[in-house]
Amino acid sequence: MSAFPLLSSAAEYSAVAHSYAPANPYVIARELDQLPDVTDHVALATRAYAQKLNSSEYPIDPVVSEKLFELYALQARARAIAEEIGPLYRSIHAPDLAREEAPRANEHLWNV
Repeated sequence: MSAFPLLSSAAEYSAVAHSYAPANPYVIARELDQLPDVTDHVALATRAYAQKLNSSEYPIDPVVSEKLFELYALQARARAIAEEIGPLYRSIHAPDLAREEAPRANEHLWNV
């Protein structure tokens, strides 16, 4: 039996998330701005799989296809939440993030 590529990719995604450590809070701000794209790619993978199974190529009952597209729609709605996270982070941490653009003299001495 061959491995389900979506499952192996999802497992790799999870492993990367567990092992990754952002370098600093400024990097986190830039990464959180990209989070909506992450949710899009997960949703688009589900949609592509659903479309493939929904084609005339596979004898899949329409009820199953409908449920797959329901899963895709739910994943696609996650983007709206993801879009709120970056701005929220930037708002809450604005004074700290401003130091990257306008650091104080000898900024590194303040981080002891």
